[in-house]
Amino acid sequence: MTKSVAIIIPCFNCSTTLARAINSIINQSVHVDEIVVVDDCSSDSEKIEGICNLYDSVNYIKNKKNLGLAGSRNIGIWNVNSDIVAFLDADDQYHKNKVEMQLRYLHKENVVSTDVKNIGTKSLADINVKLNDNPSIKIFKSPYQNLFFNRLVGSSLMAYTSTLKVVNGYDSDLRSVEDFDLWIRLLNGGTKVISIKSPLYLYYDTEGSLSKNSIAIWDNIVVVIKKFISYRPLHLGWPIEQFIWMVLLSKELTRAEALNNKDLKNQLLLDIPKLISNKGVAILLKNLAKFKLFKILSLFTFKVGL
Repeated sequence: MTKSVAIIIPCFNCSTTLARAINSIINQSVHVDEIVVVDDCSSDSEKIEGICNLYDSVNYIKNKKNLGLAGSRNIGIWNVNSDIVAFLDADDQYHKNKVEMQLRYLHKENVVSTDVKNIGTKSLADINVKLNDNPSIKIFKSPYQNLFFNRLVGSSLMAYTSTLKVVNGYDSDLRSVEDFDLWIRLLNGGTKVISIKSPLYLYYDTEGSLSKNSIAIWDNIVVVIKKFISYRPLHLGWPIEQFIWMVLLSKELTRAEALNNKDLKNQLLLDIPKLISNKGVAILLKNLAKFKLFKILSLFTFKVGL
């Protein structure tokens, strides 16, 4: 039985790139039944609506107030009629085979992601470039596989609409790392994630995007991890909780050194005693930062590309 597919495009001040995104869906190797553009109170709403009106398959929805990326995706989830839903940010594109490839692996008990190709702002991706017809896959069954290093591309998600509704969609209180949160909640609930190791999602590296706000990202990671720790069926003990925070803080301190981000480093140092209840461990982490251990680690991780 053929399943219907909808693509949700959250949109904020995106009139200059929206048509490019929509066309990459129109030109998919398989038919897409619905395209839903959710306008998050953009300043260029008239232009966005005008672009949407050029396509018979596009449904335009304008939010009554600004909801952010997570909230806008949720509006799309609860307004599609299709069995299956996927997502595309308005400044990005799909490779022509993305939908077809993901449908091969999608089942009721799993969701599917893909690898990403980063495109410079002054470049234009080739959505028709030849890719491996039989790429390798990686299967995620536990949240711990993605807890310390997020290896999944959030915007590349494809899932049964019902699967996302069961977990109440995205956490609309999060203004970043909403994808990371969703992966963790899906895996916690027993839904597997199949990651296709092929760059089927084409991401345009936009200057000033929210993904570059390191402190906001860290603050939201803390919220997500606190939710994970409080997930009742896990019954995590104090040592495991402290280990999780120690690893995450060490990783973020290393990243702050690699980026030479002093503001993020200072914020992390302030957060150590708030998240590490053992005073001895908290002092140890601060001293390791003081004596440049994370600076040394950053040189290694930068060199090997971690």
